[in-house]
Amino acid sequence: MINILLPVRTLKTTRLIGNVKADYEILKRLVLSVNIGGDINLTNQYNYTPLYRIGIFQNSQGSTTNEFSQGLNWVSDATLEYQKSQGRNTIKALVGLSAQQFNLIANSTTGIGTVDNSLNQLSNQTNFSATGSDVSSGLLSSFARVNYGYNNKYLLTGTIRRDGSSRFGPGNQYGIFPSGSAAWRVSQEKFFNHQFINDLKFRVSFGLTGNQNIPDFAFLTRAGATPYVFGNNVAVGNSARTIGNPNLQWESAKQLDVGMDISLLKGRMSLTVDYYNKKSQDLLIQVPLPLTGGVPEDPTINLGSVQNTGLEFNVSSKNFVGKLVWTTDFNITRNKNLVLSIGTNSIGQPLQIPGITLALPSDYPNLTVAGRPIGSFYMYRFIGIWQTSEAAYAATGGAVPGDPKYADLNKNGILDDADKEFVGSPQPTYFGGLNNNFSYGNFSLSVFMNFSGGNKLYNSMRNLNARAVPFNQQLAEVADFWTPTNPSNNVPRPSQGGNTTYLATKISTRFLEDASFLKLKNVSLSYDIPSQKLERLNLQAAKFSLSGTNLITWTKYSGLDPESASKGGLTSGGLDLTPYPPTRIYSLSLSVIF
Repeated sequence: MINILLPVRTLKTTRLIGNVKADYEILKRLVLSVNIGGDINLTNQYNYTPLYRIGIFQNSQGSTTNEFSQGLNWVSDATLEYQKSQGRNTIKALVGLSAQQFNLIANSTTGIGTVDNSLNQLSNQTNFSATGSDVSSGLLSSFARVNYGYNNKYLLTGTIRRDGSSRFGPGNQYGIFPSGSAAWRVSQEKFFNHQFINDLKFRVSFGLTGNQNIPDFAFLTRAGATPYVFGNNVAVGNSARTIGNPNLQWESAKQLDVGMDISLLKGRMSLTVDYYNKKSQDLLIQVPLPLTGGVPEDPTINLGSVQNTGLEFNVSSKNFVGKLVWTTDFNITRNKNLVLSIGTNSIGQPLQIPGITLALPSDYPNLTVAGRPIGSFYMYRFIGIWQTSEAAYAATGGAVPGDPKYADLNKNGILDDADKEFVGSPQPTYFGGLNNNFSYGNFSLSVFMNFSGGNKLYNSMRNLNARAVPFNQQLAEVADFWTPTNPSNNVPRPSQGGNTTYLATKISTRFLEDASFLKLKNVSLSYDIPSQKLERLNLQAAKFSLSGTNLITWTKYSGLDPESASKGGLTSGGLDLTPYPPTRIYSLSLSVIF
């Protein structure tokens, strides 16, 4: 806490965002459009950790860190569009080019050695270390699209893209992604005459999309500064930080979508239902390496295929119209995730990909195998606490009364890897949102809620702070720890070291929790000042707004946030590594148009 509160930190940011667009009609119905946008972001950060002595804690040397970064991102695209209508036929054709580049220059210098807090600049230090990088990446795309419609009843669309990314090596930078769709507006047919249905349309589409969401230069073996012992001194050299993969290529996804759109009751209600089947192949996955791999970063490879199938349901309604207006938008998605294949090893056995290893138990909570959701939880099943009457049986596994008890699936009396089992998925099986908008006179109120469920979350913080370690700050639940006179079946006895700590920190279902939630995400109330009151102020419009974000969460999850994000990617989902939780924000604003 001292190192959080005492240091002096300043951050200065300068950002400039701009966009220019021009359209030119070359011929009748033939339009050339050019768009250029840019984003310049300059940041300068200063940190100073002072000298201090607070009780038994002290810092005898101050340190200063100066960090600077310069980001320049630009995007440019040009399209040529042709439109023509003749009779009941309408055709639109578009071809285009797009280019985007990301440039980032960053450096950081840290100095240490000052013995006076008034000498807090980098030049006052005596020992220095520095890092720096200059990275550029980009995308280059060409595309074409054709739309055809007959009497606004039969609709066809065909698209093809060729995308190139600098994140892949030579020979693999480009991918081609076609797609097509068709729609039939049944309500335009002569035979259709329904009193309550105003519009009815069926849709079907199939296409290929690409994914290049990996770090830059993952196809190269990169080096980094590495300290090592040379003689009797520590020297700094360079060594490999990752194993490059020159065969990296685009991850691709084939998706079939079948849907229906309905408008009812003169537009008072609209429904949309979609079934989707998405198969992703050549997945871009970081595969964990053992320490014997000799590099600190996991390599990225293309591996296997994953399928997502599900239903999406959306409904919009105008509940009240008139002086009081109330509209509702609701959506829910039901999804099933399944790993189809991740290949075989050198002896033909199906591969198994473990997730990241957590330091405390030195074990992994996730395991990806074919036939289950990606990153499924794989661990011991916690079934209670060894009681005094079970002392003899507990001893066969090296436990004593008060120690955690786990299911012995293979009945050999020993806790080993064969006792692990799949116990849930980090992938939600359903999620959605509900938005209500109210307006009365000049007042408007918006209430947005979202929800998710069917998935689990591993609470790694409880593994540290819910096992009654004597010297560690504990959660309230440990107050019910096991003793001979309090035979708790949930919290083990207090201890540190030895077999009890080994058993208490095992990755198990004791720390695996239901991550379902319902959140009151945003509430916004606004008031439009009447125009007659603004005329004498020469104002066109003015609005007061009061809003709140991240207001209430209903969940059984005991951690800070049931939406905690993992840092291990797809194969290590559902791990609460105690990131900073979403901030509850209240804001009051005034918007004025002159």
